[in-house]
Amino acid sequence: MRNFVVASLLSLSALATAASAANCPIVDATAAFWPLVQRASTMTPVEQAAAFRKTVLAQFPELYTGNVLGNGNVRALDELSVVAMAAARKNGLRGQAVERDLVRKLPVFLAHFQKTFPDFRCDFPVYLMASLGSLDGAGRVVAGHPALVIGVDTMAEFETQGELPVVIAHELFHRYNFQAAGFSDDPGDRQAIWRTLWAEGLATYMSAQLNPQSSLADVMISPDLAKRAPPMIKRLARALRNNDTPNPPLYAEYFEGGSKRASADGIPQRSGYYVGYRVVQLAAQHHSLYQLAHLKGPGLHDEINGYLKELAGGAR
Repeated sequence: MRNFVVASLLSLSALATAASAANCPIVDATAAFWPLVQRASTMTPVEQAAAFRKTVLAQFPELYTGNVLGNGNVRALDELSVVAMAAARKNGLRGQAVERDLVRKLPVFLAHFQKTFPDFRCDFPVYLMASLGSLDGAGRVVAGHPALVIGVDTMAEFETQGELPVVIAHELFHRYNFQAAGFSDDPGDRQAIWRTLWAEGLATYMSAQLNPQSSLADVMISPDLAKRAPPMIKRLARALRNNDTPNPPLYAEYFEGGSKRASADGIPQRSGYYVGYRVVQLAAQHHSLYQLAHLKGPGLHDEINGYLKELAGGAR
C-alpha cells in the first residue's frame, strides 16, 4: 500500500484541529468504481463500458466532461473506462489505497497549507475520482465552480510515494495563486507563455518548500527531467524568453508531452516546469513565500524576463 506521507508535516496531535482549519469539502467519487473494477473482469468490453456509464458516470456526470478530463466524447470515455479498469485490476487496486489515504490525511495537509498561507481560502471542493488515466491532479471548473480534481487511479500508476504529497501541494498552490494573484494553469495553451512559466514554476517551487524531504526528481515528478534539464538550462531558458503571447506549439513542447521535433532535439518533456522552478529560485532571493504568491503585473513580467536572461547566460 502506498502511503500518502503528510503526517510528518504536522504532529498527530494536530489531527483533531486539522479538519476545522481546512474547510474544503472532500468529495469521494470513487465508491462505485472499485467494486465495478472487480466485477468487470468477467464482462465483455461493451458490457464494461455500459456498466461504467450506469454506475460511475451516472453518479458524477459533471466530472466526466471535456472540461475536466479533456475529452468528453462518449465513445472515447467508453474505451478509456475499459482500459482504466483493466489497469486497476493489474495493479491490485492501488488507487483505492491512495484514495483511502487521501480521505484520511487531506484535512491534515490542507491545515498545514493554511498555516503557511493564512489568507488561503479553502472554499472549493476537492474531488477524488477515477480519472481514467487523464490526470493526476488539476484545477478544474466542475459544474460551473472552481475545484481541485485528483485522479487517484492515475496517481497509483505514475506517482511514487515521495511524489504524492508533492502533487497535492502543487495543485493546492495553483488554487491559492489564482486567489492571490490571478495566475492559474487552467487556461493551458490559451494564455501567454510567461504566465504559464510563472504559474507552473511557482507551484513547483512551493511544492518543494512544503515538502523539504522530497528530492528534485519528486518535485519534478520525473527522474528524467531532474537529471537531464539542469545541464541544459541555458538552452531551455533561451527558448522561453519569447513569451508575451500564447504559443500552443511551444507550450506543448515545454509544458506537456513534447513533440517529435522537441524529442529529436533532445528537449525533455515538461522542461518548462524546471525552467520556471529555476526562475522562482532566483526570485525567492528577493521575496518571501507570501510575497511570491502575490506578485503580478508588468513588474513581475519584467522580473521573469530578467531571470530568464540570467539563466540563459546573459547579465540581468
